[in-house]
Amino acid sequence: MTYDEASRDFNERFDETRLEIEGTPDGARVRIAGWLGLEEAGRLQALMDTIMDSVEPGGTISLDLGEVRYISSTGVGLLSHALIKARGKGLRFVLSRVSDTAEKVLRLLGLLSFFPTEE
Repeated sequence: MTYDEASRDFNERFDETRLEIEGTPDGARVRIAGWLGLEEAGRLQALMDTIMDSVEPGGTISLDLGEVRYISSTGVGLLSHALIKARGKGLRFVLSRVSDTAEKVLRLLGLLSFFPTEE
């Protein structure tokens, strides 16, 4: 399945969430907008695992959270899982454009400092 097909499949399943995946020269950029709840995070985790399996060691996975309006504990778990898996595969995992909502939740849980971030 291509990144476009994976994005389209995800977007057809969820009304409150939009996903866009694009390849980059050294990995992939994943943009998530809207609601990152239990069901969305579960599906996104499977996609993130697939994306990470397709990126060569030393590559970068960037997760853009700039338009996330809600993130559940399962969503936070997804981020933690992705960070651990990426490190285990020799990948760089970064959060970009972290929304105020997502930043507030990660800061409250004491996890924000564990994630490399970029604008």
